[in-house]
Amino acid sequence: MSNMESPQVAVIGFGGGGSTVVKELQDQLPLAAQYLTLDVDSEVFGELYYGYECDVVPPIQAWARTQGGNISRWFDLSSSFLPLRDIPDIFLRKTTRPVMKASLLMQRTKVESFLRESLHSPNEVILTTQLTGATGSAWILEVATMLKELFPSSSFRLIVSEGTQESYSARIPMHRALANSYWTLKEINADGLLSPETEVASSVAVATSRIRNILSKAIEVDERASCARVSDSLFDIAQEIRSSFHDHFACEIFMSSRASPLSELLGRDDWCALIGLLLAFAEDRVDRELGEDGDCWRLISYRSRLGESRETISVPASDSVAKGLMDLAYTHQGFGPEEHQRSHQILSEEGSAALAGRYAPITEDAASRLAEMRSSIKQRIDEANDLGNGGSSRRYVIDLYPELLALTDQLLMKSGFRE
Repeated sequence: MSNMESPQVAVIGFGGGGSTVVKELQDQLPLAAQYLTLDVDSEVFGELYYGYECDVVPPIQAWARTQGGNISRWFDLSSSFLPLRDIPDIFLRKTTRPVMKASLLMQRTKVESFLRESLHSPNEVILTTQLTGATGSAWILEVATMLKELFPSSSFRLIVSEGTQESYSARIPMHRALANSYWTLKEINADGLLSPETEVASSVAVATSRIRNILSKAIEVDERASCARVSDSLFDIAQEIRSSFHDHFACEIFMSSRASPLSELLGRDDWCALIGLLLAFAEDRVDRELGEDGDCWRLISYRSRLGESRETISVPASDSVAKGLMDLAYTHQGFGPEEHQRSHQILSEEGSAALAGRYAPITEDAASRLAEMRSSIKQRIDEANDLGNGGSSRRYVIDLYPELLALTDQLLMKSGFRE
């Protein structure tokens, strides 16, 4: 087919789930779109992904170490592997989103050439993947960025699919599947242009049907009725995580599945909520602990800065204020059910007002306690830098704590207690 005759819509599938969608559509509507798949066995990657984890990951790590500091906020530069080749340590069974994203970026020039040669000036590009896996979920936004540069006049939409319990239990542990889904949606949600153009289908079959309707220009009462918005799906997955991620191992899986700096995924409301909670502790307005709300949350009685009114709010259960603040940061809108969303709103409004100087000045005692918290935050940053990049908790400190430190400094400067 010549360039002049090429369909004006391109459909690109990533990973196993996205490739399944594309192959089915190609069989049903072979002339309706330019079809393309990108997976670990695509020719553009050669034999990069063949072998054991100890074969595949070290070259990716070596490349990542040459890329400067930003990648160290989400990619483990220092993990090591046992030199055993007779155990079932097949790479693709254990791979993570950070590894897959880094490997794609390492091959960026080849991938861009592949896209340029494979597509012919589409007016619209539809990208699809399954959220639960590590490959497509790590690639879809990065390739969307490449395509925007290659075809700046094209429009883009993402149709991603959730995984059912049956579809991932045999291949991907539940905790890993939920974490992959959460962080992929969190990253999409942070993209102000692509997020409104993203639909979340309940399964690969629903995603296929949705794209088929688009290609065949099927007229429906509500074409998007079978799919959810990113924010709604993100909220639902956050609730599953909140109810099932209790032990340290599960939390480590959760944090190690993000493939972007967390500081770039938080909105202003999230940061203001962190400041609101920090300020409440500094000003000693958290009266008493009222009780536990499940394994992850505790209820506290909280006085408003505007008067004597009290609110019962939920905050992450934690041994330290700083850890609690960070736990608050990576949950969707901070909390979960309606009362938790209200807590996030209260803290966010107060933090925003404090940063803008709309409330009474911070007292000297409160500023002193805030300065102590600042010292604790700074100590954590120094310790993480000294220990290097090993472990998701250290990457998480290196990523977020400097931002929190800067916000704490803003509060202290407004109070006249810090230059």
